[in-house]
Amino acid sequence: MNWTVQMEYSRDGASDICFPGREDGAKPRPPEAAVPVEQLLVAVASCFAQSCHIVLGARGEEPCDIRIRVIGEKAGSPPNRLERIDLTCELIGIAPEQAARIKRDAKRICTVTNTLGCELVVAE
Repeated sequence: MNWTVQMEYSRDGASDICFPGREDGAKPRPPEAAVPVEQLLVAVASCFAQSCHIVLGARGEEPCDIRIRVIGEKAGSPPNRLERIDLTCELIGIAPEQAARIKRDAKRICTVTNTLGCELVVAE
C-alpha cells in the first residue's frame, strides 16, 4: 500500500496540499481528512520546501514556487511502518543543475527528513 501527498509551495510560503488517493483505491480527499501517515508525508513535503527556500535565501537568491510529490510505501512485513519515502521536488524557474545543488543542501538541513532516522522511545 502506498500513500501520496502533493504540495504546491509558493514563493511567499503559502501551500496547497492534495491527497490524490491511495494505491488501494481510496478516493481523493481534502487536507483536513488526512490520515496520520499522510500528515507525516505533509510534514516531509512542507519541511523540505521550506528548507529549499532557506538554501535559496542563504545564497542571496529569491524564493521560487515549488512542486513536491511524496509517496510513502508501507512495509510488507510487521511491524506496521513505512519502508520507503520517495520525494520528487520541482523548483520552478531554476536550472536543473542549480536545482540539484539546492535540493542536496535542503536535504542536509531538513529537520523532518533527518528526524525520520532517529530512535523513538515510548515511555512506559
